Amino acid sequence: MSDASVNADGPTPGEWITGYGLIAGYEDECFGVGVRGDPWTPICFVSKSAKVNARDKANATLIASAKHLLAALHLLTAETWPEWPATAQVASLHIARAAIARAEAK
Repeated sequence: MSDASVNADGPTPGEWITGYGLIAGYEDECFGVGVRGDPWTPICFVSKSAKVNARDKANATLIASAKHLLAALHLLTAETWPEWPATAQVASLHIARAAIARAEAK
């Protein structure tokens, strides 16, 4: 997904991933969602690293996929979608399914 269409008031640009890192104000390493890079740039804190459980990982995965889910919903709710060629409609459904799979960590 391209961030070219994201305005200054939109979500943080870059690829959102789950991971471990340091967040200002916390002494311990944290688990959450951040922007891929060196260093990892945190977007949101989910749990202290020492206490991460399956639900924390599922929540972070869903948050990290939010931009992809939003983009897929924009495609599927475009006013002109019913008039698109069948191949474009099928392609948009594949994009939506891929976004759902990413959110569900499949």
